[in-house]
Amino acid sequence: MLALLGVVGVTLRDLARGRRPLRWLYSERMRRAVSPRRHHWLDALQRVEAHVERMLQSHPRRLVVGLLMTLLIESLIVLQYHALLDAFGVQLDLPSLLLVLLGGGLASALPTPAGLGALEATQVLLVGASTGRPQLGFIVGLLVRLHQTVLLVAGLAALAWLGGSLRAARKANAPAID
Repeated sequence: MLALLGVVGVTLRDLARGRRPLRWLYSERMRRAVSPRRHHWLDALQRVEAHVERMLQSHPRRLVVGLLMTLLIESLIVLQYHALLDAFGVQLDLPSLLLVLLGGGLASALPTPAGLGALEATQVLLVGASTGRPQLGFIVGLLVRLHQTVLLVAGLAALAWLGGSLRAARKANAPAID
């Protein structure tokens, strides 16, 4: 984790000094190695790097504070899941816990009907591979699903309490007809 932070720090330092550390990824040599249909990805990477460089030069403090706040939020999410699993007697080491979070994100991205079983299957696979106890993965999957459901219900209750509704949200996001 510290190595990853170090790589990000060095990359940002190089960008602040006007160097382009990712230049090799969108170089002519890479363009020859990649299918022409994928060249738009290389162009997008080049634009993103240029944008981050401009942001670092014009608003360095804002960017660094934003990155630090993101790191704080992600750390709190890891602590939250650690506390949740610990409350139910599930002990996972940090790498396994990070795999649980990664698996939850991957399972949410899988195009399964209503997401049924994707989260649980992912957790069984990842926790089973990292701890050797796949049955623990199913329990973790259920706890993560419970956590998501409780947060969803709390959010909908807060929306209703504040006088909002899904109908009003749809109406507010609907395109204007002129």
